Amino acid sequence: MEPRLATPLRDLRGNELHLEAAKTFRPSSLCPHWPPRSDLNLISFAGWAAWRYRARQKQRPSVTRWNPAMAASMPVKQPKASIGARIFGLFSCTKRALQLVWLTSRPLTFGLAFLTLIMGALPGLRAATTKRVIDAVVANIPSGSSSSVLFWLSVEALLVVSLAATRRAQEVAESFLGTLLGNRVNVMILEKALELQLTDFEDSALYDKLTRARREASRRPLSLAQQSLSLIRNSLALVGYGTLLLRFSPAAVAVLLVTAVPPFIAGVKFAGDAFQLARRQTAGFREQIYLERVMAMDTPAKEVKLFGLGPWLLKRYREIFDGFFRDTSSLALRQGCFGFVLELISTAGLYMAFAWVAVAAVRQSISLGDMTMYLLIFKEGQQAFSAILRAIGGMYADNLYLSNLYEFLDYKVKKSGGTQETGTNPGDGIRFEDVWFRYPGSTEDTIKGVTCHIPPGTRFALVGSNGAGKTTLIKLLTGLYQPSKGRILLDGLDLAEWAPDALKKRIGAIFQDFIRYELTVGANVGVGDIDAINEEPRIARAADRGMAAPFIEEWPQQYQTQLGNLFMRGRELSGGQWQKVALSRALMREKADLLILDEPTAAMDAEAEAAIFERLASLSADQSALLISHRFSTVRMADTIAVLNQGVIEECGSHEDLLELGGTYARLFNLQAKGLWLHEQAIDVTFLTFRKDFEGDTLEELEQCGPEAAALDPFEVVKLEALEQSTEPLRSSLQPLVNMVMEASGASVASKREALEASLLRSLWGNQADLSLSAGEVTSVSGGQLENLVSDHRSEAMDLLFNSEKVVVVMDNDGLEVLCDLVLVDAILSLTDASVSLHVKDAPVFVSDVTEKDIPKVLSWLEPRMPELAQRLNEHLESGRLKVQAYSYYTTARCFWEIPSELQSDFLHAAVLLKGDANFRRLLGDLHWPYDTDFEEYARSFWQGAGLICLRTMKSGVAIGISKSEQRRAQQARENDWLTSGAFGQVLAFRR
Repeated sequence: MEPRLATPLRDLRGNELHLEAAKTFRPSSLCPHWPPRSDLNLISFAGWAAWRYRARQKQRPSVTRWNPAMAASMPVKQPKASIGARIFGLFSCTKRALQLVWLTSRPLTFGLAFLTLIMGALPGLRAATTKRVIDAVVANIPSGSSSSVLFWLSVEALLVVSLAATRRAQEVAESFLGTLLGNRVNVMILEKALELQLTDFEDSALYDKLTRARREASRRPLSLAQQSLSLIRNSLALVGYGTLLLRFSPAAVAVLLVTAVPPFIAGVKFAGDAFQLARRQTAGFREQIYLERVMAMDTPAKEVKLFGLGPWLLKRYREIFDGFFRDTSSLALRQGCFGFVLELISTAGLYMAFAWVAVAAVRQSISLGDMTMYLLIFKEGQQAFSAILRAIGGMYADNLYLSNLYEFLDYKVKKSGGTQETGTNPGDGIRFEDVWFRYPGSTEDTIKGVTCHIPPGTRFALVGSNGAGKTTLIKLLTGLYQPSKGRILLDGLDLAEWAPDALKKRIGAIFQDFIRYELTVGANVGVGDIDAINEEPRIARAADRGMAAPFIEEWPQQYQTQLGNLFMRGRELSGGQWQKVALSRALMREKADLLILDEPTAAMDAEAEAAIFERLASLSADQSALLISHRFSTVRMADTIAVLNQGVIEECGSHEDLLELGGTYARLFNLQAKGLWLHEQAIDVTFLTFRKDFEGDTLEELEQCGPEAAALDPFEVVKLEALEQSTEPLRSSLQPLVNMVMEASGASVASKREALEASLLRSLWGNQADLSLSAGEVTSVSGGQLENLVSDHRSEAMDLLFNSEKVVVVMDNDGLEVLCDLVLVDAILSLTDASVSLHVKDAPVFVSDVTEKDIPKVLSWLEPRMPELAQRLNEHLESGRLKVQAYSYYTTARCFWEIPSELQSDFLHAAVLLKGDANFRRLLGDLHWPYDTDFEEYARSFWQGAGLICLRTMKSGVAIGISKSEQRRAQQARENDWLTSGAFGQVLAFRR
C-alpha cells in the first residue's frame, strides 16, 4: 500500500501528489519556468521543499505543515497550452505584422502576392518543359527533325524569361514597400515615444525596449511578409514538383522532404540563440551609441579635447565591441560547425536520390527525359522545401525581433491630465498643498510636504544647494511629474484635472538644461508657442523681451539664420547668447500666467542679467514669475524667497525678513556678499582675486558652511563677473600682444623670439599684478613694464623654448593672471614647433584660483571679446598640441620638489616652465630662499629634466600670516627695491 501523508501535498491546481510521484518530483512540475520568476512559483517550491524535509527527517507532519488553504487562496494556475497552440504562439506577431504591411501600401502588397503566385507556378512548368525538350531530342535523333525540339525550347525560354521578369518586378516592389514600411515603423515608434511621460524616459529598462524596437524593427515586418510570400511561392512549387515526382515513386517524395530538414533544424536552433544574444547586448549597444555621440559631436568636443578623453573613451568603445565580437563569433562558429554537419547529412541524402534515379534510367525503367526531369525535381524540389523551412525559421526569427517592437508599442503609458480648461477659483494663482514626490525606484522622497502659495503677479524665488529639489519642484508644477502625495492647484483646480494643452498655455518655462535646437533662430524661439511658430512679429517681440533681438538683427538673414554646427552655414552662439534665445522661447507664450526661470542668466554677463530682471520686474500684475538662481543679487528682487533644503521649505519670506531671521539664507547671502566684495569695495583696481587679509576669513567661513558652500560656484560668483568688469583694460593691455604674436607667426625667427619674449614678460607681469594692485604698488592693470629684472635669463629661456619638442607650463594662476598665461601658451604654440601640456590646480586653494574645470569657461568668455586668441587656443586643443591637466601635487602651498617621483617622468624630456611665488620656497613661510640659494645650484642638485624656466615674483601680500621675523625679511626685501623700483621679478633658465 502506498504510504500517505497526514496532510497530502497538492499542487496549485489541487491535484494530490502521491509518494511515488514525489520521488521523481521536481520544482519544474509546479514551476515550468524554474528558477522561480515570481512569488507564486516560489511558494510552489516551498510546498515541495516542506514535504521533502518531513520525509527525510521522518518527523511528525505537524512540525512543518503545508497548509492547503494557502494553495486554495492563491490564483489557480492555467493548464498548459496544447503543443499546437505553443507552436503557433511562436508566430504571434505575424498577423499584426502582415496587417501593418497591408496598411502601408495595399497596391504593392497585392502586387507582391500576385507575383508570388506566378513565381510558384513557373518552376514546375519549367521542369516539365525540360523533360519535353530531352524526350523530343531523343525521339527525333533517327529522323533528324528538329521542329518539335525547337518548339519546346522556345516554350522553356519563354518560361525562363517570365520567371526572371517576375523576379525583377518582385525586387522592385519589395524595395518600394521596404522604404515605405521602414518609415511607417519609425513613425510609430516616435509617436509612441511622444506619448511617454517624463518619468518613463528616466527608466533605463524602457530605454532598452526602445533601443531593441528601433534596432531591427524597421526591416522585420517586410522580412516577415517576404518570408510569408516565400512560403506560399515555394509551397506551390513543391506541390508541382511532388505531383511530377509521384509518377516515379511516392517514396521519392518522402526522400525529397527528409533531405531538407537538417538545415532547418540548424536555422531554428541558432535563430533563438542569436535573438537572446541581441537582447543581452542591448545595454552595451546603447553605451556604444552614447560613446559615439560623445566622441563625434561638437557639444562634448571641447572637454574631450581639453581633458584628453579621446583615447580613454575609444578604449571603452573597443572593449564593448570586443565583448560583442567574442559572443557573436562564438555563436557563429557553433552555428557553422553544427550547420556543416547537418548539410553533409542533407547532401548525402540528395545524392542517394540522384543515384536512385540514375540506376532507374540505366535499367531503362524511365526515359532519359524522365531522368533529367527527376534529377532537376530532386535538386530544385529540395531547394524549394528548404526554402519553405527557411521561411518558417525566418518567420520565427522575425517574430522574435518583432516582439521587441510590439513590446514597446504595447507599453502602457499612464495617462495624466484631465479635461478642464478653467479653474474653479480664477485669480487664486498657484498653491502647493502638502506635496510629496519620490522618483521611481528611489527609497527616499525628493520633495517632502511642500506647502506654499504664489499669488498672481508675485515674483517668487527658490534658493538652495544643489540637489535640494528645486528643479524637481518645477517639473511637478509644469505637470511633467505627478506628486506622490498632496496636490498642486492652479486657480483652485488640481493640475491633474487640467487639460494638458490648456495647462501648457498657462505656463512659460526655461530650464537650466534647455535644448539648443539645430534649427533657425526663429524656430528656436518660436517652438515656445508651436501654434505661433510662423508668426515672425510674435517671435521678434519675444526675442526683444529676452534680450536676443540685438544680436539676431545684426545678422544678414536675421530670424532665418541657421544655428549650430550640425548643418551647413550654421552659426554657433556663445553660452550667454544661447541662454537669451532660450529665455525668448519661454517668453513666446504671451498669455502665460506663470513664467518659470530655472537659472535663466547663469551664462550671461552682469549687465545683461540686470537688464533681464528689470524687464521681469515690469511683468503685468496678472503674471507671476518663479525664479531659481544661485546668485543672491538676482533673487533679492523677488517678493518672496523660499529656501529649499533636502526637499523641505526651511525658510520663506522677503529678502529683508530672511536676513533678519539669520538662518540659512542669511548665511549664504553673507558668504556670497563677501565674494562680491570685489565689485563693492575694490572695483577701481579691477583685479581678479581676493586680498590676502580677506582670504583667511573666506576660507574659514567656507569650512563652517559645509554642504551649503557647495551650492556656490566661485568661478561664477567672482571670476566671471570680475572678468566682465575688466574687459576694456584687458583688451587694451593684451590685444596688442595677441596681434604681435599673430603677425610674428609668419615672420622671421628674430620676430618670433621678440614676440615670445614679450609674452613671457607679460605672463610674469600678470603674476605680480594680480595681488600687488590691491595696495596700488608698482603698476596698474592697463600698463606696467618689466625693467631691471633681478635675474634676467631671457635669452637662455628663448633658446630652450625654441629647441624643445614639448613644453610643460605649470601655472599658479589667480584671476587676471590666467589670461596673461594663456597669451604665453598661445605664443609658444604659434611661434615654435613645441606642444604644450598646461598644468593647473585640481582644486582652488583660494576662492579665486582658476582650476581645470574653469579653463573652458575662460575660453568661452574669451570668444566674443578676444576671438582670435580664443580661436587659436581652441584649434590647438582640437589638434592635440595643447592639453590641460590637473595634478593634486601642485598648489600654492606646496613646494615643487614635493612632486612624487613617479610623476617626474612627465617632465624628463620637456622644457618645464614654472611660474608663481610660493611654489619655489622650501617652506610656505620661507621668503629668504631662493635669494640665498643659487638657482643653478638648485637646478643641478634637484632637477633631472631637460630644461627648467622659472618666472619668479616677490609680492608684498605673501608676508601676511607669517612670523614676525619672516615679515622683517620681507620688509628688507621691499627696502632693497624689490617692489618700489619695478625690479620685482626673475627670469631664470637652466638647460642640462
